Amino acid sequence: MEKLSHMILKWEVSFSWQPFKISRQGLTLSYLFFVDDLLLFAKATETQVLVVKDCLKQFSLASGLIFNLEKSKLFISPNIHATFASRLSKVCGIPLTDDLGKYLEVPLIHKRASKKMYSYIIDRIMIKLDSWKGKILSLVGMRILIQSTTSAILLYNAIDSLTYLDV
Repeated sequence: MEKLSHMILKWEVSFSWQPFKISRQGLTLSYLFFVDDLLLFAKATETQVLVVKDCLKQFSLASGLIFNLEKSKLFISPNIHATFASRLSKVCGIPLTDDLGKYLEVPLIHKRASKKMYSYIIDRIMIKLDSWKGKILSLVGMRILIQSTTSAILLYNAIDSLTYLDV
């Protein structure tokens, strides 16, 4: 994957690949690599879709690895008209989605965060606490059990969320 990152950066320098701008004056983002997953970012234009597809094709030829576009998902900003998004999906051969799902049990958020998005954390904590025999513990023991359980679950989710933002 290091070779792919070098290829993407080379295409960026040559102004072929136009990365996604996080804000008007802010940083740009062209890819995020995880263990065996990757997220690619580019402007929502037909030209850019073809550039990304060509870059992946060249990487496949050089490495022998094959990208399965049918297992991939194409997420396009809700600010882009639906018919244009459909056309981009057809051009690149990747099915369009409005929800990227979860990665390591943490939702990939592509809109403003809400309480509902993180309600699964409270549910997990309640299931853990209900399954234990808290009745035989003293109040101090219950407190320690609750603190250790909740901090471990919250820490895991916080670290996973930071992973998406810090790369």
